[in-house]
Amino acid sequence: MLLDQWRRAWRVRLGMLFDRRRADRELEEELRHHVALATEAGRARGVPPAEARRRALVSLGGLESARNHVRDARFAAALATSWQDVRFAVRGLVRRPFASAVAVGTLGLGLASVAALFAVVDAVVLQSIDHGLETDGVVTTRMYLPSQRYGTPDEVRAFYERAVDAIERLPGVISAAPFHLPPGTGTTGLSSPFQFEGQTPDESATNEWANWDIATPRYFETMGIPIVSGRAFARTDTAGARRVAVVSESAAARYWPGEEPIGRRVRISPRFEWATVVGVAADLRYRELTNHWMTVYFPAPQSFHFQPGNLAIRTGRPPSTLLSAVRDTIRAIEPSIPIDTLTPMDELLAVELARPRLAVRVSTAFGLVTLALIAVGLFGTASFDARQRRVEMAIRSALGASPHALRRLVAGRGLRIAAAGVVTGLAATALGTRALTAVLFDVAPLDPVTLATVAGGLALLAALACWIPARRAASTDPAEALRSGE
Repeated sequence: MLLDQWRRAWRVRLGMLFDRRRADRELEEELRHHVALATEAGRARGVPPAEARRRALVSLGGLESARNHVRDARFAAALATSWQDVRFAVRGLVRRPFASAVAVGTLGLGLASVAALFAVVDAVVLQSIDHGLETDGVVTTRMYLPSQRYGTPDEVRAFYERAVDAIERLPGVISAAPFHLPPGTGTTGLSSPFQFEGQTPDESATNEWANWDIATPRYFETMGIPIVSGRAFARTDTAGARRVAVVSESAAARYWPGEEPIGRRVRISPRFEWATVVGVAADLRYRELTNHWMTVYFPAPQSFHFQPGNLAIRTGRPPSTLLSAVRDTIRAIEPSIPIDTLTPMDELLAVELARPRLAVRVSTAFGLVTLALIAVGLFGTASFDARQRRVEMAIRSALGASPHALRRLVAGRGLRIAAAGVVTGLAATALGTRALTAVLFDVAPLDPVTLATVAGGLALLAALACWIPARRAASTDPAEALRSGE
């Protein structure tokens, strides 16, 4: 019994949602049936027919009151109203497909472009870009060693040992160290899958390739790479000493999760000797802004390859006052090496931001133009709609519709179109921000805060764009509109 009543109640509720007229007809039949039963019951008690019917209506509280009460009880009025709005919006889109499509497309494109703009600005401008390096006071210079005189790793190491010792004696110089490649080289450079202690050779063959770097004793200090545990390389890490290595935090966490990496071993491949980990260095955004490369460092005296093409100097002096002293120092060791400039490390790192910054400029211009198009498009659509419906609104006004109701009528259509555009824009945004990950870093494809902010802002813009035509339509004289026939 209760189950039947529950199913009947829900059938009526769904019917009210999708077929309001049928639900109203069923309600009228039910009320008439109830009044007839109550009237017959009164007549059976000897009450005159007219009085019996009156008492039946009084018991219901009036037919109109009963209708409203039953409708509210059967289903939520808000849901029924929402469905009516959706149906009205669809009919409006069908009646004026071109104007509606332009407005929906404009708003959808606007939401996507402005959301993309916010994501770009958040990633490039608002967020601090941490490369992992402490670059204050670090300058660099290119070093072109003649291959005829420096053809072996030992000869190259001997030159740089002399050059570093001489430069570190200059006033204001804190430390110096050679390095191989400037920032932003991507996949260019030394890389290997490595074999980490605890792995078989077959397992190591499937490892993700990691950066392979060669460092001198003061390399980490000069480049500003923090050592988070253990130690950096020392002068005692010579070719005849125990082989050692420093690994990055991400490499230690991946291959020795939850374990102490100091004392574990790593090697380039099964063909090479094991090296004992003596330190863990911070992760860097050096090769790419979009990725923290895992890195394994080996000391230069224990490496079979050592061909750095750059020299880094950490100093407290301005680069312009240091250039001549560095040039004279290097020429005293090797006269054929030209030293033309000392470039701050920050400038080298800034080169990597060229593409993201270009994306910011393009997206900003595109977003501002799109916002203007949205405002103009919605204003034009609402004005056109109000103009086309002047006679209808004049009739509504003559029948007693208030100016507020007329304003809501005109603005409501514009806002429904805006809602359709927002839905379209959300789908476009999902594709657009995913595409941005190719040129940016730390961009969330569907950041809810960004989407909510942009959607809310565009909804406010749509409301403002629709308000002026709605106010103008509500103030139109009905008699004048009816006479003009427009």
